Amino acid sequence: EDTGKLIEAAQKAAEGASSGVGTAGEVVAAVRTMVRDIIAELVGRLISWALQVLATLGIAMAWVVPQVVTAVTKTVAKIADVTTKLVKAMKSLGKLVKKLKDGFGDAKKALDKIKKDNGGGAPKADSPAPTRSMGNDGPGSRGGPDSPAPTRSTNGNGPGSRGGPDTPASTSSQSTNSSSTNAGGNGPQTSRSMANGSNPPAVVSGWKTIFGRPDKSYSAGADKNGKLVYFRRDRVQATAMKDYNGKPIGVTFQTKPSDLANKQSFANNGNEFSRQYTRLYPPGTKDTNAPGTQYRLEKMEWGKKGQDEPFYLNTHASPESFEVNMDTGESLSVQGKTFAKVTNDSKVFQSAVAENERMTGKPVSSYHLMACSAGKTDGPGGAAHDFQQTMSDRFGRKQPVYASTETDITGRGGYHGVTNGGTWRKFSGGPSTPGV
Repeated sequence: EDTGKLIEAAQKAAEGASSGVGTAGEVVAAVRTMVRDIIAELVGRLISWALQVLATLGIAMAWVVPQVVTAVTKTVAKIADVTTKLVKAMKSLGKLVKKLKDGFGDAKKALDKIKKDNGGGAPKADSPAPTRSMGNDGPGSRGGPDSPAPTRSTNGNGPGSRGGPDTPASTSSQSTNSSSTNAGGNGPQTSRSMANGSNPPAVVSGWKTIFGRPDKSYSAGADKNGKLVYFRRDRVQATAMKDYNGKPIGVTFQTKPSDLANKQSFANNGNEFSRQYTRLYPPGTKDTNAPGTQYRLEKMEWGKKGQDEPFYLNTHASPESFEVNMDTGESLSVQGKTFAKVTNDSKVFQSAVAENERMTGKPVSSYHLMACSAGKTDGPGGAAHDFQQTMSDRFGRKQPVYASTETDITGRGGYHGVTNGGTWRKFSGGPSTPGV
């Protein structure tokens, strides 16, 4: 009986080793594909920039060279980061295989001892009784080779289970989205519901990110500590901004009540005439409400040309990234091209644009990013630049995009502006043009 147990344990250990090695192969293949895609993207950019230089007879060289240097540096850093994580994962696998090797040695010794002791005599007094339960979880069960190891739970149903490749990352979304209890009353079914796909996590973080994006519904972002995560785009929160007639004029991705109230007041109290003007504050202006603060009133480029009002998109931003807020309460930072995917996939955005076009009888003419400094970096890697390029090239939304070069403001009276000597830029493919 003991011999059978030991052989079964050795078999399962061998299966675990086989699975680990197989997973390692898949990880290496995924990393190879990732690196290939990164390099292919860089080569594509280099070709595009080279064509721009040729088309302008070298005039664009001054603009292209810094972009090339920046892109190459970022690519090298990205590849180095990926390979470093791969090396760490392989080292961890090596330690696991070594433990398995030691376990096989212990099993061999035990088998040799059983062979020696079982020379034909009766069972010894300390041998397990024939009626002893096998792997019973009852109060009287005793641990042994036949009892499941504490770390072997596949679905993580017990309070002592430990995560494995199939267990979702530990994020606030798990406790928020998995409140059901199992039939035995043993607590939340967080791991089980995640594992069978009935309630996939909003955010995947930690060591699991080394396996890459879980599926196409996820995109890459960064948490508040700058660590790589993958998040579900359909779990990003968004709210339509409607004017006094109930017409959606934009969408905000902010979630704080004060921010939502400000943006809704901007939409309600202004109109297309007032919003075609912007306030440009001089350098050094931080508090636009301070007594005596001066500003220059300018008409937006679309207003000067008599074009229709843009569709507004609001969130916090930086020169290279945008902020998105998950329905779990987590705030993440994403690149411009990822924010374009989030925006395009958003049901709130799709519905608001459709209603806007129905009420006006015209397609949306342009997009206005109410996102601080999103237009500061004029070229690849810039938040507004990458957003417009992805919306146009990937999703067929060819409209130009207006974005600020410094912190922008919105007033409850329906006005907007840019502080600290900033201005608005218009992105429509290639280098930007003035937005005012």
